[in-house]
Amino acid sequence: MKIMAGMGSVEDYEMLVQAGADEIFCGYVPFDWNQKFGNLMPLNRREVMYYHVQVNVCEDMKLLANMMKDMHIPVAITLNALYYTEEQLKWIGDTILRLMELGFRDYIIADIGLVLYLRERRIPCYIHMSGEIGEWNEPAIRMIREICGQDAGSPQCKRIIFHRKNSIEDMESMIGAFEEKDMEYEAFLMNEMCHFTGGFCNSLHCDEMVHICQLPYRIAPVKEGSLPVKQQQESDIQECIGDTGCGLCALWALQRAGVSHLKIVGRGKSPEAMAADIKAVRKALSILEVSQTQEIFQKQMKKELFGTKCSLQCYY
Repeated sequence: MKIMAGMGSVEDYEMLVQAGADEIFCGYVPFDWNQKFGNLMPLNRREVMYYHVQVNVCEDMKLLANMMKDMHIPVAITLNALYYTEEQLKWIGDTILRLMELGFRDYIIADIGLVLYLRERRIPCYIHMSGEIGEWNEPAIRMIREICGQDAGSPQCKRIIFHRKNSIEDMESMIGAFEEKDMEYEAFLMNEMCHFTGGFCNSLHCDEMVHICQLPYRIAPVKEGSLPVKQQQESDIQECIGDTGCGLCALWALQRAGVSHLKIVGRGKSPEAMAADIKAVRKALSILEVSQTQEIFQKQMKKELFGTKCSLQCYY
């Protein structure tokens, strides 16, 4: 399985590659997008203007393209807003063509309308269908494959990214439903676990506004006779690997399910923290490679990576 790591700034690319990332993904939001459409009509699901979460100028993309060619680690561009207007589709299509001239072939997309538009214009890019599309079952995957088509001059669906709420059993069922083995499958592994499904979330994820899932709310005791609830918070959650979401214990099951790529979320996270996460996943994969059973893998992985600390923030 390969490691797909998020990047917030061009300056972070070399560090993430040296840490062991097999692929990188990042956002690109140039000034003319914000000037034309504003920040409330986002180009991707990181609606941020004032810190390093996006690449913002074409010159940086040219620099990134040169580094990508030198270090041979591909970069996918995130265009995963849930929908776009007709005017925005034209802008995005033109931008993709310019980025393809620089060498960027892979795009993470959630809007089926954008896929159909790229197909209409016969823009031959590679598409990673974002987990923000909210695929739940085999018919959804089949629909995605059919919409993308297989024409040589049209966009090709290269990868399906499972959303955060898919169980490993769901993933295995969807992957196993197809005899064709021409598709890559990606699952979330580290950081930013959310109790909502991205495909149904219309919150803005920016520094100007609090995330909707972080708005203040109150929890009241349940009435007698209601379903039992765990009333005491876990007190031993510590800052450690995967303190905002971790799926390392599930690597054995993810591999058996047919997952080919592992997503480490982290656009906006410090590059040092991202590098540490990548190294931890790389170490876990090396332990997985020599382990004979899931139990042996989990025991050895926890011993070498966690010690007595575990975030208890399990993805799966």
